[in-house]
Amino acid sequence: NLLPGLMMIGSFAVPISTLVLFIELNARKNISLYIVLRLAMLGGVASLLFSLLLFKFFDYGLLGASIAGPIEETGKVLAMVAVARAAKYKYKLNGLLIGAAVGVGFAAFESAGYALSYFLTEVVQGTIKFMINTYTRNLDLAQFAGTLHGVPTMLNIIIVRGILSPMGHIVWSAIAGCALWRVIKGRNFSWSMLCDVNF
Repeated sequence: NLLPGLMMIGSFAVPISTLVLFIELNARKNISLYIVLRLAMLGGVASLLFSLLLFKFFDYGLLGASIAGPIEETGKVLAMVAVARAAKYKYKLNGLLIGAAVGVGFAAFESAGYALSYFLTEVVQGTIKFMINTYTRNLDLAQFAGTLHGVPTMLNIIIVRGILSPMGHIVWSAIAGCALWRVIKGRNFSWSMLCDVNF
């Protein structure tokens, strides 16, 4: 019963702490905490969805896993455009904060997904291994042993991704948000802005 909470709290702890830094960096203080948290939640979900859709259209091919960076950053920029009213926030520091908020949501939800995925894989493998090694047919005992096998892997994923998140998804999204708001300058968003050399 405690594992889902551990996954979510563990996945959000470092990204949310980093977001506090970006809230303080927004010297204008014109974006409320509620809006920032809403941007993190909605932006995180939207950027994951956009990224998953983009992954469907692009083949890994020769680029391999290195295509993930451009696809995920594009997904986060699309999420910034979708969830933030560009004309309302006209300063580059606003874009920095909006980008960081979207990056926080993306990093935390992706980490939680990886934690769950690796946990379930290790539980199944641990359960099967326990049943084979002990010649038992007691499924409850085997599942308990499998769960004990999966928890350390889940915690390692959460810790490593937490350590890497501030200089990964969060900072890159903040940079992209600042660049986007550099060309928006308080105007309504148009797709041509993404082709502006300043961006």
